[in-house]
Amino acid sequence: NRGKCLLKQADRASGEKKRSLARQAAVALEKSGATEPDHQLFATVAADLSTAYRIQKRHALELLYLDVLYVRAEDAGRELVLPRLVEAAMDAAWEAGELPSRIAELEKSLAETKDEARQKPLKDDLAVAKDEKTVLGAVTERLSVAVKRFEDIAKARIEAKERGAGPLLRAAAWIAYFVHGDTARALKDWDGAIEATLNAVEKSRIEQERRCAARGEKSLAAWGVGEDGPSAAPSKDRSVGPR
Repeated sequence: NRGKCLLKQADRASGEKKRSLARQAAVALEKSGATEPDHQLFATVAADLSTAYRIQKRHALELLYLDVLYVRAEDAGRELVLPRLVEAAMDAAWEAGELPSRIAELEKSLAETKDEARQKPLKDDLAVAKDEKTVLGAVTERLSVAVKRFEDIAKARIEAKERGAGPLLRAAAWIAYFVHGDTARALKDWDGAIEATLNAVEKSRIEQERRCAARGEKSLAAWGVGEDGPSAAPSKDRSVGPR
C-alpha cells in the first residue's frame, strides 16, 4: 500500500520530486514480499514497479518486470502488456548505447569536483548508472528473445493486414543494432517499420534512425533522441496492443 501510494504521488509530481517519489515507491514495492512471480499479488506489484522504474529512467529494470509479466500472462493479458514491453525494450536498447558515455561523464565530473556537498549527488547518480549497466547485462538474453518475438508478432500482423507492426519492428531494430551489434538485421527491421508506418512524422523519424544505422553512427546525439529515450518520440501509431 505504501508503494502504491508513493507511486500515485509521483504521478502527480514533476521534476526531481517525481523521481524521488518513484525511487521511494520502488524501494517500498521491492520490500513488499510480493516480487516473486508465484505470489498472488505479483502482477499488480510488477506493473507498479515497472512504472516506478520508468519514471526513474531505469529501463532495464522496467523491462525485467514487464517481460516476466508478459511471459506469464494469458493471450488477452499479453496484448495489454505488449505496448509497454515494446517501449521498455526499445528504451533499454537506447540505454545500452547511452550508459557508457553517461558513466564516463559522471566519473569525469566527480574527479573534477572538490566540494563534498556537490560530490554526493554525483556519486549517487554514478552508483545508479553502474547498477543499471549491470542489470542491462543481466537482461541481454531477454532482449534477444524480444527481437524474435517482436518480429514474429509484426509478421503475423502484416500478413493479417492489421496495424501495429511498425512500432514492433522499430523496437526490434533498436535492440539488434545497439544491444547485439547486428546492423544487417537492424536495417531489415527498420525497413519493415518504415513500410508499416502510416504516420508521416513517425515515418520520417524512423527513416532518420535507419540512415544513422546505415552509416554506423553510434553517437546518440545524431539520432535525434532526447533524454526520455526513443519511445518518447511523438507518434500517432499506438496500435501495438489490443486490436
